[in-house]
Amino acid sequence: MGRDDLSTGGAETMNAASTQPRSFDVLCAGLAVGNVVVRPVPEHFSGGDTVQVQEISMMGGGDAFNQACVLAALGEKPALLSRMADDDSGRMMRAALQKRGIDDRFVFSDPDTGTSTCIVLIKENAQRSFLTFKGCLRNFGDGDIDYTCVRQARLVSIGGLFSLPSFDRSASIRLLQAAKDAGCITVVDTKYDAFHIGLQGIGNLLEYTDYFFPSYDEAAALSGLTEPAQIARFFRSRGAKHVGVKLLGHALGGEVLVDDGGHALEVILVFPHNRDTAAAGSDDGVLGVHERLDGRDLHDLLSRKIHRISSFPVFTLQGSTSGLAPQLRPSKKGRASGKPNARPAACPDQAVKCSQ
Repeated sequence: MGRDDLSTGGAETMNAASTQPRSFDVLCAGLAVGNVVVRPVPEHFSGGDTVQVQEISMMGGGDAFNQACVLAALGEKPALLSRMADDDSGRMMRAALQKRGIDDRFVFSDPDTGTSTCIVLIKENAQRSFLTFKGCLRNFGDGDIDYTCVRQARLVSIGGLFSLPSFDRSASIRLLQAAKDAGCITVVDTKYDAFHIGLQGIGNLLEYTDYFFPSYDEAAALSGLTEPAQIARFFRSRGAKHVGVKLLGHALGGEVLVDDGGHALEVILVFPHNRDTAAAGSDDGVLGVHERLDGRDLHDLLSRKIHRISSFPVFTLQGSTSGLAPQLRPSKKGRASGKPNARPAACPDQAVKCSQ
């Protein structure tokens, strides 16, 4: 694919872009991985053992791929920007995209290296272990991207920042800058920084980020801080307009969001223990992406996000609830009133499934 120079025309460029027709809603850029999911793996499984398991499944995964699938299930029109090989895993994932009507024109086809693959071992207690082959995504970067594609989107979302060294250090910044020049909303979700890219490695990316969604562990490691609201304000001071620190899996679980006025809003959620753990990095931030496409402000976004997950048993709110719809404010029993909606599940295609 070719690459256009970035426009820096400011308001004039954004005004022109806002009048152009958009052929899809969200461009999901980043991780697209073929997953082999094995479950349940015995607690004391070790090398040399032969054990029977209930299920071995092949499915598409990775933050950007999962985001695109969830958004398609919610009725949005997503496109995927990533890199795959023309092998069994890559063909399975492209078939899954096409089945859901997800635009795959911007998925670069790698002729030399296999599709990135992850073996997910899920133990009986739902703890996960990952065996990862980075494959062709190791080389995903500038040469794979036609930056004019952002002109066709309303929102550009990066899924898996800090997991793609070639992409993260230059192409990610360029992509978000092009997105802002085109008048798009921008969202960034992160992974743990295993490649030691660090904040220095992503330069001024946060200055082009409207919504930044790191997990607590990821955010604490990057900022050197421990208190969630302080962490959120730290990233806002680095340029991000809104910051959500995902706390799921820590204490009660939930999310701390800091809006563009610097005010912290905290949503504390308690999920049931049998929540499916097969997919990693799927929809924690993507529900906010879906709601933001409706042009809603942060308080309303939170209201609707709570409404979607209120079918789970318990949640409480901490912080200001003045902007929340009355039927979604916490009741005295710690539950939301109003009719709950089912939370959409991640929707990977199971191309191969072996059951005991």
